[in-house]
Amino acid sequence: MSFDFDTILEKMLASLFESDDPLAPLRRNAAKRTAARLGVGLEGTELDPGLQAYVDKVGKEPFKVVDEDIEELRKAGLSTTEIFDVTVGAAVGASLARLELGRKVMAGGAP
Repeated sequence: MSFDFDTILEKMLASLFESDDPLAPLRRNAAKRTAARLGVGLEGTELDPGLQAYVDKVGKEPFKVVDEDIEELRKAGLSTTEIFDVTVGAAVGASLARLELGRKVMAGGAP
């Protein structure tokens, strides 16, 4: 049995970001913005400043996310599902950014 990481990654990303799910664009933009802010050249549309602060926290320092962060998003009108999708998008974006940086280093380039 062979293991083709890139094919598996592509399928996972397609299921997250290219589905007919109405929240797919929210996940996609959170992921792209997080990856871009961590140094990988993905461009996404701007997010609301309050949402961007949360996405940055999830992407850079997820251990600092606290109940108050979630409450702020609820007060801003996001549903639990939307908060979950933004969180997943930001986490995936951060992971993709780190994967890309790791691949550059492994290829002998600078991060």
